[in-house]
Amino acid sequence: MSAKLNVRHEVAERLAAEARGRGVSVDTLLETLLDEAALLPVRPPRATLEEFKRTLDALAEGSESRPVLSDKATTRQSIYADHD
Repeated sequence: MSAKLNVRHEVAERLAAEARGRGVSVDTLLETLLDEAALLPVRPPRATLEEFKRTLDALAEGSESRPVLSDKATTRQSIYADHD
């Protein structure tokens, strides 16, 4: 597949410098960069606020029956009791 790219002058200069540094042509550099980018994981789309709230609700479901920690259990002194 071939494609034509329009890039800013500064970007073209940086690509040319990088290609020279690697001892390859700009075309070869671009092919390599695209091949590497194709292997990166694709990020899932961001959740909407409503989806995020539903996820939080699902995570919290059933937590009402969990015991509540005492105030002492959450103090710094209690958490780091085995450290000096």
